[in-house]
Amino acid sequence: MNKIAILTILLLVSSCLGRKDTNPSQIEVDLSVNIDNAENRKLNLSEIASDFRMVILETNEAALLNRPSEFALNDEFILIVDRDQKPAKLFTNEGKFVRNIGDIGVGPDEYLSIVSPHIDPKDNSIWVLLGGNYSHPKEGWIYVYNNTGELINKINTFGRSEDQIANRLLIHNNKVIQPGNVNSKNMVAIKSIDDEKDIKIKNRIPSNYFTYTTNTSIVYPFQENYHLKIGESDTIYSLSPEGSITPVATVFTKRFKFDEEKIKDARSSSGPGRFENIQAAVEGCYSIKLIGETAKHYLLTVTINGKAQTTKVLVVDKNSKKPFFCEIINDYQFGITASRQPFIYNNEYIIFHYPAITFIETLKKKIQDSKDENTIRELQILSETIKPGDNDVLLICKLLL
Repeated sequence: MNKIAILTILLLVSSCLGRKDTNPSQIEVDLSVNIDNAENRKLNLSEIASDFRMVILETNEAALLNRPSEFALNDEFILIVDRDQKPAKLFTNEGKFVRNIGDIGVGPDEYLSIVSPHIDPKDNSIWVLLGGNYSHPKEGWIYVYNNTGELINKINTFGRSEDQIANRLLIHNNKVIQPGNVNSKNMVAIKSIDDEKDIKIKNRIPSNYFTYTTNTSIVYPFQENYHLKIGESDTIYSLSPEGSITPVATVFTKRFKFDEEKIKDARSSSGPGRFENIQAAVEGCYSIKLIGETAKHYLLTVTINGKAQTTKVLVVDKNSKKPFFCEIINDYQFGITASRQPFIYNNEYIIFHYPAITFIETLKKKIQDSKDENTIRELQILSETIKPGDNDVLLICKLLL
């Protein structure tokens, strides 16, 4: 892309987004939702997802998981990233352990942690972004492996030091798309794997929240474009593959916003009570995170900050414009409550992860609560297929797009 085309894109972005503004109502969007009075209700899994399947991961010493944090999958494989410093693990779609991917360490071709895993559907190559913290010596590099575990490529992305880019990205159609955060120089950057020509879109995000507890940005495919949300900003944007960007929805709170001055005062305090001061300063404030969407819904999580921090699933109905906190009911599987927070991969798969012992307890509770003899019998049969010492259980569906 030539310089004139890039300049045109930047001018378009500037005109679309305007100046930074703390009032989300001043941004013209198709959908504007205040979640202050969102009700609580149940949501059947079948309303947002299809093709339900349960995967019981193979149990052996090499396959056991510690604290899974991210997943990637395609029609053949499941890749699981550990929150602790453990290698990523590759399983077949039936749950059979294949191998570790890469090695933990600071030596050549090793990593300390990885984020943003991706499995290419064309050739099953495995892409991971190294980093996840500010001190990692290889921060910002993507390592590419084949499914036999061989490292076949290294790609240097945009680099945190230059652009202050958040450590989440999307790998899609031979592009690396990396959203910024509220304080970063660029709102989003696009790198082509083929010709390595970058598009960088200057940050014009309305910074409506003081970004203290969460600043996780996201970008994912949606129809012909991509949708993205930057950290604690209110607005969801549509990004074309060519780099033009348009605001499409706003999801915000007025009652539960962060008080920037109160947090700054707490952070400037010292001594053993500093952490408690910070917790008190954010008590009851909302962190709103976009995780994906369907044809009819935006899917988000809301973390209610403070000493007793909790996270809820928030759904916005695109047609009625009504938001609601929801408890997801797995109506594909005897109406079991999906008590775990969902993970959405590339806005295609929705995944619920359970340690075996936790899933067994969930089944037992449903057995106790159920009054239907057939349901009880089926649940008992299911619970007998899993032992407390087994590896983890994944519930996987495809989103309704």
